[in-house]
Amino acid sequence: PSSTSENKLQYLSSQSKRALAEIQQSKAEFYKRQFAKRVSKDDAEGRMQRRTVRLANSLREVHVTVYYPEKVGSDIDNATKLRGICLHVHGGGWLWGDSHDQVAHRCLEMSKRLNAAVVSV
Repeated sequence: PSSTSENKLQYLSSQSKRALAEIQQSKAEFYKRQFAKRVSKDDAEGRMQRRTVRLANSLREVHVTVYYPEKVGSDIDNATKLRGICLHVHGGGWLWGDSHDQVAHRCLEMSKRLNAAVVSV
């Protein structure tokens, strides 16, 4: 191939990479805006706890987020008032943002409706 063809291919490749980066950024911002519309920052911070759990008889650790129906430290903090625990296993991948922006508002809503702690893995 000629150097002109190679230059065109390089230019198109760089444009494609730039366009993909812009799409990724816009998608991540979209999810952040959607989360902010559904949950106030204070409410989210008071009802979420990120934890690292060490698996029994293993050196492996698992990162989980626990969502509560009410702010931690309030009356609901007494575990006897919770109806149970719901395990939420998300799909992962996070091509457009992260679990906080895409899953947290759903887990917070589920926790409130069920009056249960939701553990997202």
